[in-house]
Parts: sequence; C-alpha cells; structure tokens
Amino acid sequence: MNLEEIWQNTLGELEVTLSKANFKTWIKDTKLTNYKNCHVIVSVPSTFVKTWLDKKYHSIIVKTLRKYLNDIKSVEFVINNKKPSNERLLFSIGTQNNNYASVKPKHNLNPNYVFETFVIGQSNRLAYATSQAVAENPGLEHNPLFIYGGVGLGKTHLLQAIGNAIKKNKPEAKILYVSCEHFANEYINAIKAKKMDEFKRKYRQTDIFLIDDIQFLSKKEGTQEEFFHTFNSLHQTNHQIVMTSDRVPKAIPDLEERISSRLAWGMIVDISQPDFETRMAVLEIKASVIKKKIETEVLEYIARYITKNIRELEGALTKVVTDAKLLGIEISLESTKQSLKDLISDNKGETPEKLIEVVSLYYGITKDELISKRRTHNLVLPRQICMFILKKRTKMSYPKIGAILGGKDHTTIMHGEKLIAKKVNEDIELMKQIEEIEQKLSII
Repeated sequence: MNLEEIWQNTLGELEVTLSKANFKTWIKDTKLTNYKNCHVIVSVPSTFVKTWLDKKYHSIIVKTLRKYLNDIKSVEFVINNKKPSNERLLFSIGTQNNNYASVKPKHNLNPNYVFETFVIGQSNRLAYATSQAVAENPGLEHNPLFIYGGVGLGKTHLLQAIGNAIKKNKPEAKILYVSCEHFANEYINAIKAKKMDEFKRKYRQTDIFLIDDIQFLSKKEGTQEEFFHTFNSLHQTNHQIVMTSDRVPKAIPDLEERISSRLAWGMIVDISQPDFETRMAVLEIKASVIKKKIETEVLEYIARYITKNIRELEGALTKVVTDAKLLGIEISLESTKQSLKDLISDNKGETPEKLIEVVSLYYGITKDELISKRRTHNLVLPRQICMFILKKRTKMSYPKIGAILGGKDHTTIMHGEKLIAKKVNEDIELMKQIEEIEQKLSII
C-alpha cells in the first residue's frame, strides 16, 4: 500500500473509533505526507488542530498506524501552509461581521456562523454533534431541537450554523431565522396592519424554522397562541424546528403547559461554561486573528480567571491589548493583571467560610477535618487548594489565611499556595478541580 492508501485505511478505523463530531473536527482534514526512518509526518490544517491532536489523539493515531506500519516510532503533526489556515474559531471570534445588510433578508442568516468556525470542548460537544445531525437530516433527526445555556456561550452560532449548512446542501430549502422578540413584534404589527394571512404564510410555509431566545414568549399570551399553531403546522409536516433559550422549557415562567411540553418533544441539549482548554483555544485564536503575539502565561492567566462565557473572555483580551497600546507598553503578565484587576477581584459575597464549606463538600470531608492538623493524603490537597484560592481571590496575608485554616504557620500557607500555583499549570485534572470549586463558590 502507498501512503495515501495507508492513511485512508487509518482514517476509516479512526472514524469508527471516535465520535462523528470529533472525527470531522480534528481528523478528517489531515493527510499522511511522509514516512521515513520510522517517523511519520501528518499534515494538519491549523495550529489549533496540531495542538489538539498532540494532546488528545497522538497515541490512538500511532496505535492505529502500527497496523499498517509496524515499525513506526513517532508521529509529527505539521501545519499545511499551502492552503489558508482553517482555524476553528469559537463562537465566531474575530471574523464576525456585524454588517447584516449584506445578508439576504429571506433567511436572515449571518454567513459567518458556520460549523467550521466553532471550537468543540466538553461544554458544547453534544450540542455541536446534535446540531450537525439536524443539519444533515432536517425534519428527521431531533425535531424539534432545543438548545439552552447561558449568555455568550454559542447558542446563536449553532442555531445559524444549522441554517447555513442546510442552505449550502439544499439551496432550494426555505430557511427562516428570527429572534423570539422579532417574531412577537411582527405578530403584533401583522394584527395592526390586518396582514395575519401573510404572517401565517411566511412562518408556516418555511422548511426550516430557527428561533432564538424562545424564553421571551413568557407572558405574551397572544404570541404564545400564534406560536403554538405555527409549531403544530410545521411539526406535522416534518419541517425542522430549532430553538434556543437561556433555560430548559419547564423553567420558562408564564409559558402555557401545552407549549412547554411541545418544546421538549424532541432533543434538549445544553451548552455550559467552557473549560480551561477551550478558553485557551479561544484566546490563542483571537490573538492570531488580531495578529498579536502574546505570551502563553498571559493567555493562561486570562483563561484561568475569566470563566463565565466567551464574550467576557474576548472582552478581557481586548482590554489587555488596548490598555497596552494606549500606554505604549508590551503586553506582560503584570500589565495583564493591572488591566483586569477590576474584573478579577470582583468576588463580593465570597467568604473564607464559604470556600471551606465548598471544598469540604467537593472532596467529601468535614470542615473540621479540613482545618485540622492531620496530614493524611485525603486532607492535604483540599487544604492546599483552600490556601491557593484564598490567596488568589482575596488580599489576605499568609498569616491571616493560616489563622483561618486552623492556626497554621504562614510558611506552611506560603508553601502550600506556591505548590498548587506551580502544579495547576502542569496538571489539567487539578486545574479542572479548582475551576469547578470556584464555579460552585460563585453560585452559593
């Protein structure tokens, strides 16, 4: 077999082994370009794909390749510079064009919202895969599809990506994207202008109905009635319906039960806060888009402390870059801390007692055990994490933190805090544990 045949066979096995979404995102657009001295070179489309393959899929690719090249020792991923880099931007970073005047009014889709510009992480993997399935088989797979999650996490991007993918594969399809607020306003205007027949034709004769922020149906009785009949008309004829919301159907207040139940007829998927790896990917890509070389430690600092959503993450990086430009200085960790001090230090309502409670519950120990003098393994790590988070999120001195944690010496606190600060940059599992603890702390 030649290299192309070997790689096609390898791809075939990987496609069966991996999820469809992961294969299409990370593996499909790669190519085996060289094999020499037991060393394989695989061409990849972008820096981000290279990094992700090195981290996540290196071992499985080597293992699969050994079935055809049994003396293989290593695989190197090399960026293909012959084609424009197809960086997978998260939530339309950098390339978003806010000029909607160029978008055809018949479907209202923003052409920049496509699957190719969406980075997949643990927080959005299911929503992404389900959206792709809907785009490939509209009206058959997951109808209706209901995507929910907080602000700035990518719901609108996925919603419109479905529309754009269908538009590309089925140009004849009638696709309509609207916000719920637009639907309600158009309904009111149609009543006033006595054009309800025209309104009904527009919405009930579409093939793909994409409606954003469906929670705004709340308390709108007349609009709910019209939406109910529109939904029934489309669903009965197997026309695809996709909706987004900031909460699950049953949590939308003042929504008729008959509508709430229909929203849940199909598939419900959520998008949660992006994990550290995804946030790092966002920042790396954003930095490349704005053509700014920023040190990894700066990006890691932003990714570790700005965790709520992508919009805040983008805003933080923009502020760091803008402040440095206005002050005429290079971007450094210190300048970044100064730029973001107001964003990161906003921890009102958090107390050491709350942190101790959260950490104790997280690791399944009691508060008394956490602050005790016992040094068993199951207590040392939670205690040191308390030291690290208290120092990071408050302005407490080491002696004061020691007093809170059972009267420990300030040198013990300093050692524990610095140990975790070092480990957190090397241990992804530890990093995730600390992120989860901080998220729980912020919602208590």
